[in-house]
Amino acid sequence: MGQSSYVYILWLVILAAGLWIIVGFGSALHAREDLAGEWQITPEEPANGTDTRRMKVEQSGQYFNITLPDGQLLRLKLIDEAVVDQRFGEHKRITLRGDDTTATFEGRSRGDLWRFSLDGNTKGAFVARLADRIYSRPAPATQKASPSPAHAR
Repeated sequence: MGQSSYVYILWLVILAAGLWIIVGFGSALHAREDLAGEWQITPEEPANGTDTRRMKVEQSGQYFNITLPDGQLLRLKLIDEAVVDQRFGEHKRITLRGDDTTATFEGRSRGDLWRFSLDGNTKGAFVARLADRIYSRPAPATQKASPSPAHAR
């Protein structure tokens, strides 16, 4: 074999090792939980039977703007996202901090029902239901396609 053959083999080995490293590190990466949208929040201990109000959450990566029902705007940054239980699906605790306030979301990953608590200048514990997502989720690939008359022959 000539010297050029060794160079080609070396490049193939480097390419394979690089792909192996990329796949290895890439499998550990995951997107942040999407909490953006309009939320209905109810105090855990409501004064009357139906004390539901609306809260808006805007999210850009690890930065959050939460507009509380009274109009107060909280600018928060994600400081911790941890899986706390995996018995019946992945349950997460997401902690946000900023503006002398700590906000915590606890619930099932990708779910619409969470426990939301505030500690700091504003305090409270709420049951939060995501009523309207800002960014809709795509339909799962395993979902049946809807019948369309355009495709029937």
